Amino acid sequence: LYLAGEGFTGVGRRIKSHEQHYDYSLKNKPLLVSNRGTRIGDTEDFKNLQEVCRAIQEEHGSIGMIIVDTLARNYGLNENSTEDMNKFIQHIDDLKEEFNASIIIVHHTGHGSGARSRGSSVLPAALDYEFKVDRDKNSDDAAMLVSLKQTLVKDGTPIDDMYLKFQEIKLLGFNGVTSGVLALTDERPKITNLTPVRSETIEAIESYQLEKNPDRPIDIWVKGVILAAIMNVKKPTMTTRLRDMYDLGLIHYDEKQGYQSKKWDNEVF
Repeated sequence: LYLAGEGFTGVGRRIKSHEQHYDYSLKNKPLLVSNRGTRIGDTEDFKNLQEVCRAIQEEHGSIGMIIVDTLARNYGLNENSTEDMNKFIQHIDDLKEEFNASIIIVHHTGHGSGARSRGSSVLPAALDYEFKVDRDKNSDDAAMLVSLKQTLVKDGTPIDDMYLKFQEIKLLGFNGVTSGVLALTDERPKITNLTPVRSETIEAIESYQLEKNPDRPIDIWVKGVILAAIMNVKKPTMTTRLRDMYDLGLIHYDEKQGYQSKKWDNEVF
């Protein structure tokens, strides 16, 4: 069951492009797509979702997976509220237990930092697995390169990183209509704009993170003023350098916390 909270009008084209690319028909297959999102955090909307799931189970058999895409469009509450997120997670657990289904939640990263999911920390704490999907900023729209990396696993060993490339598909039987698929590729992102000065700055950030928390450096951020002192650089010079590095996608930035290396984005702690 795919809860399409956004982009519903394009779902049909994406399914068609998938079928065409892989030469595999999804017709009459056990894939059901909603025509709108639902507020899982809302008690009444959640009850309605449960009734729909029960009807699906009665007509089609067991529900193996429920995909929530995206959390924001299927939530209905305040993402930053611990109380609200706990309610959402409880409802997700209820779905998982009643229907014995795997639950996939599509969610966005936070503003300023691509290292963590947006909103309350209750969500990542409740997950069994987490994967980060990231677009290579140096690839263009026509040849978009995407990485999929496991960032959390509660039991077992994380999977190897996977890379996918966008391929435009001209849909057969639909004159002028196109869509696309992400297909596995051996291509890897190219690191660009990494000058010696920028490399030294990244090393200084990483050293600071490791010094403050050797076990979980990903929890540590460093202010620009501290980096300026560490590297013996004037504050305006450091501010400009860090801003440029962030714009190039070389480091993370959070307005309140400062800067952070990307080295540990895909580590499992």
